[in-house]
Amino acid sequence: MIKMLPVGVENFEEIRTEDYYYVDKTGMNNPKVLSITSVRFDEYFGFTDSEVREMLSYYDLGNKYDMIKEWYDGYHFGNAGLYCPWDVISYCDELLDDPQTEPKDYWSNTSSNDVVKRFLQMAKADTRDDIERLIAGETVLKTINEELTSTGSNRA
Repeated sequence: MIKMLPVGVENFEEIRTEDYYYVDKTGMNNPKVLSITSVRFDEYFGFTDSEVREMLSYYDLGNKYDMIKEWYDGYHFGNAGLYCPWDVISYCDELLDDPQTEPKDYWSNTSSNDVVKRFLQMAKADTRDDIERLIAGETVLKTINEELTSTGSNRA
């Protein structure tokens, strides 16, 4: 049986009882947003220190812990300090083939820099200064306001 679309039908009860096609979106208009500042699932955005140690132990690579911590630890989500999973897995994979492999940035060739270039062209001077500080290895602290959204017309 083919269901009809409720075009022009304004009564929801009629849509349900007359078996019109519809999608029940109950509860979908107010989803809860969990961002990088939320603590509920913070440890799922990367590898925890104990997970990295467990992985290294499993593959008998425990002697590489300090190097992996230095290179790939540094993400913070909520209250969790995390390691980049892609980098840790990629480095461990190469170490299994060659224990003398040096760590490297595995993300560098996974995308183009076009977005960054466009962002820098549109960015205000203080934002460009912050980026230069980050490139120089300095720390930049910013306040995140989760209640704000962008319409796409604001410049950085």
